[in-house]
Amino acid sequence: RRHRQVAAIVSAHATPVTVIHTGLVVEPSSAMIRLIRSLVKRSRYLPVPEWSRHRMQPIAIEDLARAFAICLQEPATFTGDYDIGGPEVLDWRQLLERIAGLLATQPKIVSPDRISPATYARWVRRVRPIVHKEALKLFVSNLQYDRVVTDNPLQRALQPDLSPALAGLHADDEDDVRQSVRFRRKLIAAYDEQMQNAN
Repeated sequence: RRHRQVAAIVSAHATPVTVIHTGLVVEPSSAMIRLIRSLVKRSRYLPVPEWSRHRMQPIAIEDLARAFAICLQEPATFTGDYDIGGPEVLDWRQLLERIAGLLATQPKIVSPDRISPATYARWVRRVRPIVHKEALKLFVSNLQYDRVVTDNPLQRALQPDLSPALAGLHADDEDDVRQSVRFRRKLIAAYDEQMQNAN
């Protein structure tokens, strides 16, 4: 909500603004992905509350970077608000099952009758105590709503080459960190090139 308010304020001053909204961004060494990995790898039982069974459309970080590049290359075309996502629509249970398979673990997924978002957040913190308070709040909040993309020009531009968002995860954390470092270097180089071309 705060992001939308900032965009509205900037747009009110006749400044062209492009706002990209996503659900879960799969970047192997990000705080959110490391949190989910910890839940899957460290938990014998994984609770999936009724209120968390909403759909999401995770997107690979490479595809998000490609969306930035498209908008920078054609700023006049891609001005406004855009929701983007990857090629797969999953619910929270399906996401946990997929990641467990990728990490070669077999936690038992259970559906508790009653567990509030606050109680769920406390359970998450017990599993991964170092999780940042705001990241945990965002994580639990996002589980309570559908995050599925509606048709729009930017999503259509991405669609032919979208990658399965979870395909880049590895069983070895160190592999993910090395992959993340390489990608960030490539992203910085691509950004520098785009800025040079723009000038």
